[in-house]
Amino acid sequence: MEVSKRFHSLDFLKFILAVIIIFHHFQQITGVQFSGINFYGGLISFGYVVECFFIISGFVTALGVESKLFVNFRKWITGKCIRLYPMAILSVLVTAIVYLLYRICLGKFPEGITIGLWQLLNSVTLTFVGGGIGNISLGINNPLWYLCVLLICYIIVYTLNWISLRLTINVKYLYFTMMVAGVSAVTYKLNIPFLNLATGRGYSAFFLGMVFHYIYKNVPKKILVAYSILCLALCGVCSVLKNGIDDQWGIFTFMIWPSVLIILLSCEKLFSWNVFFMLGAISFEMYLWHVPGLYLFIIFKNMLKLNTTSFLEMVLYTILMIIISFGMLQIEKKLTTLLKTKIVIR
Repeated sequence: MEVSKRFHSLDFLKFILAVIIIFHHFQQITGVQFSGINFYGGLISFGYVVECFFIISGFVTALGVESKLFVNFRKWITGKCIRLYPMAILSVLVTAIVYLLYRICLGKFPEGITIGLWQLLNSVTLTFVGGGIGNISLGINNPLWYLCVLLICYIIVYTLNWISLRLTINVKYLYFTMMVAGVSAVTYKLNIPFLNLATGRGYSAFFLGMVFHYIYKNVPKKILVAYSILCLALCGVCSVLKNGIDDQWGIFTFMIWPSVLIILLSCEKLFSWNVFFMLGAISFEMYLWHVPGLYLFIIFKNMLKLNTTSFLEMVLYTILMIIISFGMLQIEKKLTTLLKTKIVIR
Protein backbone atom coordinates (compact mmCIF):
# COMPACT_ATOMS: atom_id res chain seq x y z
CA MET A 1 0.00 0.00 0.00
CA GLU A 2 1.07 3.54 -0.60
CA VAL A 3 1.45 5.56 2.60
CA SER A 4 -0.22 8.96 2.68
CA LYS A 5 2.56 10.58 4.73
CA ARG A 6 6.27 10.12 4.10
CA PHE A 7 8.71 10.67 6.95
CA HIS A 8 11.90 12.08 5.46
CA SER A 9 13.61 11.75 8.83
CA LEU A 10 13.20 7.98 8.52
CA ASP A 11 14.55 8.16 4.96
CA PHE A 12 17.69 9.79 6.33
CA LEU A 13 17.93 7.16 9.08
CA LYS A 14 17.64 4.32 6.54
CA PHE A 15 20.52 5.82 4.57
CA ILE A 16 22.71 6.04 7.69
CA LEU A 17 21.81 2.45 8.61
CA ALA A 18 22.73 1.28 5.10
CA VAL A 19 26.13 2.98 5.41
CA ILE A 20 26.72 1.25 8.75
CA ILE A 21 25.77 -2.12 7.24
CA ILE A 22 28.28 -1.56 4.42
CA PHE A 23 30.99 -0.72 6.98
CA HIS A 24 30.02 -3.81 9.00
CA HIS A 25 30.24 -6.23 6.06
CA PHE A 26 33.34 -4.53 4.66
CA GLN A 27 35.24 -5.36 7.84
CA GLN A 28 33.63 -8.79 8.16
CA ILE A 29 34.52 -9.88 4.62
CA THR A 30 37.96 -8.30 4.40
CA GLY A 31 38.88 -9.21 7.99
CA VAL A 32 40.44 -5.80 8.57
CA GLN A 33 40.51 -4.31 12.09
CA PHE A 34 41.11 -0.64 12.85
CA SER A 35 42.73 0.93 15.89
CA GLY A 36 39.63 3.03 16.63
CA ILE A 37 35.98 2.07 16.23
CA ASN A 38 35.27 -1.24 14.50
CA PHE A 39 31.98 -2.01 12.81
CA TYR A 40 32.66 -5.75 13.00
CA GLY A 41 34.37 -7.51 15.88
CA GLY A 42 34.31 -4.44 18.11
CA LEU A 43 32.49 -3.64 21.36
CA ILE A 44 29.24 -2.85 19.51
CA SER A 45 27.41 -5.45 17.42
CA PHE A 46 26.47 -3.33 14.42
CA GLY A 47 24.75 -6.32 12.80
CA TYR A 48 21.71 -5.38 14.91
CA VAL A 49 21.23 -2.39 12.62
CA VAL A 50 18.92 -4.73 10.67
CA GLU A 51 16.50 -4.63 13.62
CA CYS A 52 16.03 -0.91 13.01
CA PHE A 53 15.13 -1.63 9.37
CA PHE A 54 12.47 -4.06 10.64
CA ILE A 55 11.11 -1.50 13.11
CA ILE A 56 10.83 1.15 10.37
CA SER A 57 9.11 -1.36 8.06
CA GLY A 58 6.61 -2.25 10.79
CA PHE A 59 5.94 1.40 11.60
CA VAL A 60 5.28 2.30 7.96
CA THR A 61 3.19 -0.85 7.40
CA ALA A 62 0.97 0.00 10.38
CA LEU A 63 0.49 3.49 8.98
CA GLY A 64 -0.47 2.06 5.59
CA VAL A 65 -2.93 -0.47 7.03
CA GLU A 66 -4.58 2.22 9.13
CA SER A 67 -4.80 4.86 6.40
CA LYS A 68 -6.63 2.71 3.83
CA LEU A 69 -9.34 0.09 3.77
CA PHE A 70 -8.02 -3.45 4.00
CA VAL A 71 -7.68 -5.06 0.55
CA ASN A 72 -7.81 -8.65 -0.63
CA PHE A 73 -4.77 -10.84 -0.08
CA ARG A 74 -3.77 -11.02 -3.74
CA LYS A 75 -3.58 -7.24 -4.04
CA TRP A 76 -1.75 -6.98 -0.71
CA ILE A 77 0.98 -9.50 -1.41
CA THR A 78 1.35 -8.66 -5.12
CA GLY A 79 2.12 -5.06 -4.26
CA LYS A 80 4.77 -6.18 -1.78
CA CYS A 81 6.30 -8.64 -4.23
CA ILE A 82 6.53 -6.05 -7.02
CA ARG A 83 8.40 -3.81 -4.59
CA LEU A 84 10.86 -6.43 -3.36
CA TYR A 85 11.41 -9.19 -5.91
CA PRO A 86 12.68 -7.56 -9.13
CA MET A 87 15.88 -6.07 -7.74
CA ALA A 88 16.33 -8.91 -5.24
CA ILE A 89 16.30 -11.51 -8.04
CA LEU A 90 18.64 -9.38 -10.15
CA SER A 91 21.04 -8.99 -7.23
CA VAL A 92 21.07 -12.77 -6.62
CA LEU A 93 21.89 -13.51 -10.26
CA VAL A 94 24.62 -10.86 -10.37
CA THR A 95 26.04 -12.09 -7.05
CA ALA A 96 26.19 -15.67 -8.38
CA ILE A 97 28.20 -14.44 -11.38
CA VAL A 98 30.50 -12.46 -9.09
CA TYR A 99 31.11 -15.56 -6.95
CA LEU A 100 32.10 -17.50 -10.05
CA LEU A 101 34.49 -14.71 -11.09
CA TYR A 102 35.92 -14.74 -7.58
CA ARG A 103 36.59 -18.47 -7.86
CA ILE A 104 38.25 -18.05 -11.26
CA CYS A 105 40.48 -15.20 -10.06
CA LEU A 106 41.25 -16.33 -6.50
CA GLY A 107 40.85 -20.11 -6.82
CA LYS A 108 37.98 -20.55 -4.36
CA PHE A 109 34.45 -19.39 -3.66
CA PRO A 110 34.18 -16.57 -1.08
CA GLU A 111 33.36 -17.57 2.49
CA GLY A 112 33.23 -21.25 1.45
CA ILE A 113 30.06 -20.62 -0.56
CA THR A 114 29.20 -22.95 -3.43
CA ILE A 115 26.68 -22.22 -6.15
CA GLY A 116 24.02 -24.92 -6.53
CA LEU A 117 20.61 -25.09 -8.22
CA TRP A 118 18.70 -25.53 -4.94
CA GLN A 119 20.64 -22.69 -3.37
CA LEU A 120 19.93 -20.45 -6.37
CA LEU A 121 16.22 -21.34 -6.30
CA ASN A 122 15.94 -20.58 -2.56
CA SER A 123 17.71 -17.28 -3.07
CA VAL A 124 15.66 -15.93 -6.01
CA THR A 125 12.40 -16.92 -4.28
CA LEU A 126 13.55 -15.36 -0.99
CA THR A 127 12.82 -18.57 0.93
CA PHE A 128 16.28 -19.47 2.22
CA VAL A 129 15.50 -18.11 5.69
CA GLY A 130 12.57 -18.47 8.03
CA GLY A 131 10.55 -21.32 6.57
CA GLY A 132 11.01 -25.04 6.38
CA ILE A 133 12.98 -25.35 3.14
CA GLY A 134 16.19 -23.43 3.73
CA ASN A 135 18.63 -21.78 6.07
CA ILE A 136 20.85 -18.73 5.92
CA SER A 137 23.86 -20.76 4.78
CA LEU A 138 21.99 -21.49 1.56
CA GLY A 139 21.62 -17.85 0.62
CA ILE A 140 23.36 -16.20 -2.30
CA ASN A 141 23.82 -12.58 -1.18
CA ASN A 142 23.05 -13.36 2.46
CA PRO A 143 21.87 -9.85 3.49
CA LEU A 144 18.66 -10.76 1.64
CA TRP A 145 17.65 -12.79 4.70
CA TYR A 146 16.01 -9.54 5.81
CA LEU A 147 13.68 -9.63 2.80
CA CYS A 148 12.88 -13.33 3.36
CA VAL A 149 11.63 -12.57 6.87
CA LEU A 150 9.98 -9.30 5.81
CA LEU A 151 7.76 -11.16 3.33
CA ILE A 152 6.69 -13.56 6.08
CA CYS A 153 5.87 -10.57 8.29
CA TYR A 154 3.67 -9.07 5.55
CA ILE A 155 1.72 -12.32 5.24
CA ILE A 156 1.28 -12.48 9.02
CA VAL A 157 0.05 -8.86 9.11
CA TYR A 158 -2.68 -9.68 6.61
CA THR A 159 -3.61 -12.84 8.51
CA LEU A 160 -3.82 -11.01 11.84
CA ASN A 161 -6.05 -8.31 10.37
CA TRP A 162 -8.28 -11.01 8.83
CA ILE A 163 -8.58 -12.68 12.24
CA SER A 164 -9.19 -9.33 13.92
CA LEU A 165 -12.07 -8.47 11.59
CA ARG A 166 -13.81 -11.83 11.97
CA LEU A 167 -13.34 -12.35 15.70
CA THR A 168 -13.64 -8.66 16.63
CA ILE A 169 -10.27 -8.73 18.42
CA ASN A 170 -8.25 -5.54 18.64
CA VAL A 171 -5.45 -6.15 16.16
CA LYS A 172 -2.95 -4.31 18.38
CA TYR A 173 -3.08 -7.22 20.82
CA LEU A 174 -2.29 -9.63 18.00
CA TYR A 175 0.68 -7.51 16.92
CA PHE A 176 1.94 -7.51 20.51
CA THR A 177 1.54 -11.30 20.68
CA MET A 178 3.69 -11.72 17.55
CA MET A 179 6.32 -9.44 19.05
CA VAL A 180 6.43 -11.61 22.19
CA ALA A 181 6.66 -14.75 20.03
CA GLY A 182 9.67 -13.25 18.28
CA VAL A 183 11.36 -12.41 21.58
CA SER A 184 10.74 -15.97 22.78
CA ALA A 185 12.29 -17.44 19.62
CA VAL A 186 15.45 -15.38 20.12
CA THR A 187 15.65 -15.86 23.89
CA TYR A 188 15.15 -19.63 23.88
CA LYS A 189 16.99 -20.18 20.58
CA LEU A 190 14.05 -21.93 18.94
CA ASN A 191 14.77 -23.63 15.63
CA ILE A 192 11.50 -24.67 14.03
CA PRO A 193 9.96 -23.56 10.71
CA PHE A 194 8.77 -19.95 10.86
CA LEU A 195 9.89 -19.61 14.47
CA ASN A 196 13.67 -19.49 14.73
CA LEU A 197 16.47 -17.01 15.34
CA ALA A 198 16.07 -15.19 12.02
CA THR A 199 12.28 -14.90 12.12
CA GLY A 200 12.42 -14.15 15.84
CA ARG A 201 14.64 -11.14 15.19
CA GLY A 202 12.25 -10.07 12.44
CA TYR A 203 8.98 -10.62 14.32
CA SER A 204 10.14 -8.90 17.50
CA ALA A 205 11.38 -5.78 15.68
CA PHE A 206 8.76 -5.58 12.89
CA PHE A 207 5.77 -5.96 15.20
CA LEU A 208 7.42 -3.66 17.73
CA GLY A 209 7.38 -1.13 14.89
CA MET A 210 3.66 -1.71 14.37
CA VAL A 211 2.92 -1.32 18.09
CA PHE A 212 5.24 1.69 18.17
CA HIS A 213 3.07 3.37 15.51
CA TYR A 214 0.08 3.38 17.88
CA ILE A 215 2.22 4.57 20.80
CA TYR A 216 3.64 7.41 18.71
CA LYS A 217 0.16 8.37 17.56
CA ASN A 218 -1.49 8.46 20.99
CA VAL A 219 1.18 9.46 23.53
CA PRO A 220 2.14 13.17 23.77
CA LYS A 221 5.31 13.83 21.80
CA LYS A 222 7.01 15.72 24.64
CA ILE A 223 6.70 12.68 26.90
CA LEU A 224 8.08 10.38 24.19
CA VAL A 225 11.04 12.66 23.47
CA ALA A 226 11.85 13.04 27.18
CA TYR A 227 11.71 9.27 27.60
CA SER A 228 13.93 8.74 24.55
CA ILE A 229 16.61 11.17 25.70
CA LEU A 230 16.61 9.60 29.18
CA CYS A 231 16.75 6.11 27.67
CA LEU A 232 19.71 6.91 25.42
CA ALA A 233 21.53 8.64 28.28
CA LEU A 234 20.98 5.61 30.52
CA CYS A 235 22.30 3.25 27.84
CA GLY A 236 25.35 5.48 27.34
CA VAL A 237 26.17 5.66 31.06
CA CYS A 238 25.74 1.90 31.56
CA SER A 239 27.92 1.10 28.53
CA VAL A 240 30.71 3.34 29.87
CA LEU A 241 30.53 1.89 33.37
CA LYS A 242 30.51 -1.71 32.09
CA ASN A 243 32.82 -1.05 29.11
CA GLY A 244 30.17 -2.45 26.79
CA ILE A 245 26.46 -3.24 26.53
CA ASP A 246 24.96 -6.44 27.93
CA ASP A 247 22.35 -8.18 25.76
CA GLN A 248 22.96 -5.87 22.84
CA TRP A 249 20.13 -7.38 20.79
CA GLY A 250 17.52 -6.52 23.41
CA ILE A 251 18.98 -3.09 24.22
CA PHE A 252 19.19 -2.04 20.57
CA THR A 253 15.79 -3.46 19.61
CA PHE A 254 13.67 -2.19 22.50
CA MET A 255 15.55 0.84 23.81
CA ILE A 256 18.05 2.44 21.44
CA TRP A 257 16.30 2.14 18.07
CA PRO A 258 12.82 3.23 19.27
CA SER A 259 14.42 6.19 21.06
CA VAL A 260 16.34 7.19 17.92
CA LEU A 261 13.14 6.97 15.86
CA ILE A 262 11.20 9.16 18.30
CA ILE A 263 13.89 11.85 18.36
CA LEU A 264 14.21 11.92 14.57
CA LEU A 265 10.43 11.98 14.07
CA SER A 266 10.19 14.92 16.47
CA CYS A 267 12.65 16.78 14.20
CA GLU A 268 10.78 15.96 10.98
CA LYS A 269 10.74 19.61 9.84
CA LEU A 270 14.54 19.57 9.62
CA PHE A 271 14.36 16.82 6.99
CA SER A 272 11.85 18.37 4.59
CA TRP A 273 14.27 18.56 1.65
CA ASN A 274 13.86 16.07 -1.20
CA VAL A 275 17.50 15.05 -0.87
CA PHE A 276 16.54 13.02 2.21
CA PHE A 277 13.85 11.23 0.21
CA MET A 278 16.46 10.29 -2.40
CA LEU A 279 18.88 9.06 0.26
CA GLY A 280 16.15 6.87 1.70
CA ALA A 281 15.29 5.57 -1.76
CA ILE A 282 18.84 4.42 -2.50
CA SER A 283 19.24 2.74 0.92
CA PHE A 284 17.45 -0.34 -0.46
CA GLU A 285 19.86 -0.48 -3.40
CA MET A 286 22.86 0.00 -1.11
CA TYR A 287 21.66 -2.92 0.99
CA LEU A 288 21.11 -5.16 -2.06
CA TRP A 289 24.30 -4.46 -3.93
CA HIS A 290 27.05 -3.84 -1.39
CA VAL A 291 28.05 -7.53 -0.98
CA PRO A 292 28.50 -8.40 -4.68
CA GLY A 293 30.13 -4.99 -5.12
CA LEU A 294 32.56 -5.74 -2.31
CA TYR A 295 33.63 -9.07 -3.82
CA LEU A 296 34.18 -7.35 -7.17
CA PHE A 297 36.23 -4.77 -5.30
CA ILE A 298 38.35 -7.57 -3.78
CA ILE A 299 38.84 -9.17 -7.21
CA PHE A 300 39.95 -5.81 -8.62
CA LYS A 301 42.41 -5.31 -5.75
CA ASN A 302 43.80 -8.80 -6.24
CA MET A 303 44.40 -8.14 -9.95
CA LEU A 304 46.33 -4.98 -9.04
CA LYS A 305 48.13 -6.81 -6.19
CA LEU A 306 46.94 -4.29 -3.60
CA ASN A 307 47.08 -6.01 -0.22
CA THR A 308 46.55 -3.15 2.22
CA THR A 309 43.14 -2.10 3.56
CA SER A 310 42.45 1.17 5.36
CA PHE A 311 39.54 3.09 6.85
CA LEU A 312 39.79 5.55 3.94
CA GLU A 313 39.42 2.65 1.51
CA MET A 314 36.23 1.57 3.29
CA VAL A 315 34.85 5.10 3.05
CA LEU A 316 35.74 5.38 -0.64
CA TYR A 317 34.10 2.02 -1.34
CA THR A 318 30.94 3.23 0.43
CA ILE A 319 30.89 6.41 -1.67
CA LEU A 320 31.24 4.27 -4.78
CA MET A 321 28.27 2.16 -3.66
CA ILE A 322 26.19 5.30 -3.11
CA ILE A 323 26.90 6.41 -6.68
CA ILE A 324 26.11 2.95 -8.07
CA SER A 325 22.90 2.80 -6.02
CA PHE A 326 21.58 5.95 -7.71
CA GLY A 327 21.96 4.16 -11.05
CA MET A 328 20.36 0.93 -9.77
CA LEU A 329 17.44 2.97 -8.44
CA GLN A 330 16.62 4.08 -11.99
CA ILE A 331 16.63 0.45 -13.12
CA GLU A 332 14.35 -0.47 -10.22
CA LYS A 333 11.87 2.27 -11.13
CA LYS A 334 11.66 1.05 -14.72
CA LEU A 335 11.24 -2.58 -13.65
CA THR A 336 8.51 -1.86 -11.11
CA THR A 337 6.66 0.44 -13.52
CA LEU A 338 6.78 -2.25 -16.21
CA LEU A 339 5.48 -4.91 -13.81
CA LYS A 340 2.69 -2.68 -12.54
CA THR A 341 1.47 -2.09 -16.11
CA LYS A 342 1.70 -5.79 -17.01
CA ILE A 343 0.18 -7.23 -13.83
CA VAL A 344 -3.43 -6.32 -13.13
CA ILE A 345 -4.06 -6.40 -9.39
CA ARG A 346 -7.73 -7.11 -8.70
